[in-house]
Amino acid sequence: RTGRAPGTPVYMSPEHADPSLGGVDIRSDVYSLGVVLYRLLVGALPHEPEADSGEALSRSTRDRSVPRPSARLAALGGTQLTVARDRATTLPELRRRLRGELDWVLLRALETDRERRYPTVERFAADLRRYLSDRPVEAGPPSPVYRARTFVRRHRWGVASACAIVLALGTGSALAFAGERTARRAEAEARAEAEEALRIRDFLIDVFSVNDPGEARGRTVTARELLARGAERIRFDLEGQPGLQADLMGALGGAYAALGLLEPADSLLQGALERRALDPARDAVDQAASLRDMGLLRQRQGRWEDAFALLAAAEHTLDSADVTDPSARAPLQAALGTVQTLRGELDDAQRRTEAALSLWRQMPEPDARGVVQAIRWLGVIQNHRDDPQASLAFLRDAVAEAARTFGPEHPFTLDTQESLALSLSNAGEPDSALALHRRVLAGRSRVFSPDHPTLAYSYHNLGRELSGLGRYEEAIPLLRRSVELREQALGPDDPTVGFALETLGIATAMNGDLAGTEPLFLRALSIYETRLGPAHPETLEALLNVAELEWYLDRPEDAWRRFAEAVERGTDQVARVEGPPFRAWAGERRYEDALGRVRTIAAGR
Repeated sequence: RTGRAPGTPVYMSPEHADPSLGGVDIRSDVYSLGVVLYRLLVGALPHEPEADSGEALSRSTRDRSVPRPSARLAALGGTQLTVARDRATTLPELRRRLRGELDWVLLRALETDRERRYPTVERFAADLRRYLSDRPVEAGPPSPVYRARTFVRRHRWGVASACAIVLALGTGSALAFAGERTARRAEAEARAEAEEALRIRDFLIDVFSVNDPGEARGRTVTARELLARGAERIRFDLEGQPGLQADLMGALGGAYAALGLLEPADSLLQGALERRALDPARDAVDQAASLRDMGLLRQRQGRWEDAFALLAAAEHTLDSADVTDPSARAPLQAALGTVQTLRGELDDAQRRTEAALSLWRQMPEPDARGVVQAIRWLGVIQNHRDDPQASLAFLRDAVAEAARTFGPEHPFTLDTQESLALSLSNAGEPDSALALHRRVLAGRSRVFSPDHPTLAYSYHNLGRELSGLGRYEEAIPLLRRSVELREQALGPDDPTVGFALETLGIATAMNGDLAGTEPLFLRALSIYETRLGPAHPETLEALLNVAELEWYLDRPEDAWRRFAEAVERGTDQVARVEGPPFRAWAGERRYEDALGRVRTIAAGR
């Protein structure tokens, strides 16, 4: 893919997405950092990506003006309340904070013409410091009215006192003291809020400041470095302030997860969860949201049991506080439905997914993404039930709705198309499945960087489909690439790496390379034994795969030993060793003796 820009497209500047515009410079980092800050403040990207290539994405960005953050928030409809709550504020207060200076600052950082952006990250940071200090921002209109307003804010106590004196002179001392008792009651709360705001201000000023020449060393600081700097400062500079730490860790952890950077996301989300658990003042919705975020990350990491435990704890938290808000309940029900599908609990998974769909549709402004997600997952569940026609009906509806709402090559639409391709394969339509898998891989390759972990799923599914058609020479490189990407994103001992190794091993064996298959199967078995445990169904299946391979490698004694071990650990697949191939390899008498030993072990369990 020569000439294709690496990176996550929705965070790219136009010139980064389209190299024909002259290449990137530090103003491209200003743009990317602006998108990150926009998402942290608003809970959404400036635009939902719809383009099908870097050049098209760049052209779309140039042709569409970035909405003001305050306007983008208003366009979120029913999810605005959740966005405000996640930022520990009220919706009116969040609207007020975004309107004005933050609108101006972010619109300048996100100018499509780089000549009109801040020239450096430092200039961008300086304007944010001016905003946090209640001073006129460079991006704002230099009108006398605006500068007078910022003077009033910066010196609010002095101006308020002057106004109070004028009122007292005009109306008498009785009116001057009418609010004294109310003011005293509110004083402690106001002081606490002011102190919190100052701590956030000081933290942000520090993160966006690069005043140490030894640290900068004459070079321009990048957006990625500022994010890493923020994560480090959250941990060490805010020690003793668990509430503030939790909010900032959760926001930054979510940003990392969205970029596919699961290791830093894990550390930050775990930190947010631990600190919120220690904060008795934190409400149930915040506690549950933190548990849900951590559970979703565990699901992406293939740690399904841990994911379910966290999500169940989130549900218990909402139940205990009698929380009925659909915006809190629906995503949690959907997440539980996903994990229970992976655990094979299909009835419970369907019940929860249907509940999520109903809740999302009941919201004052239905959540389009949530509705599509639930319809899609109902199709996945039917696929797991081996009801391909019911699955196809759900998934075709989901694909049509996703394409209509988000665009044909939005990542969410591509995810939905991939589910449809898997269902087509299960329904006995391999040619249609293969064509759709190729289309999804092509779309993801245009949307994501070459090393993004999402591509691992496309490589795996396309390779498996080709393998099922007997096209092993085409399948094996794709399956090998899937293993590589999973290892990079999740680590070499992640259970999903084991799953990819087994698929690669099967294709390798079917291609005639039994010796090359053995290390793949053995490594998958080792991963499962370490991460899932010796008696987990995936572990036992992998153990039986190794045993069967050893038969074909003319090592029947090794094979019988592994079969006996699998039965002793708990497998109920004794019938698997009763077939003609094993009888032929062992010879009639040896076969009956060995099978008798295996059956004895099974009977004694």
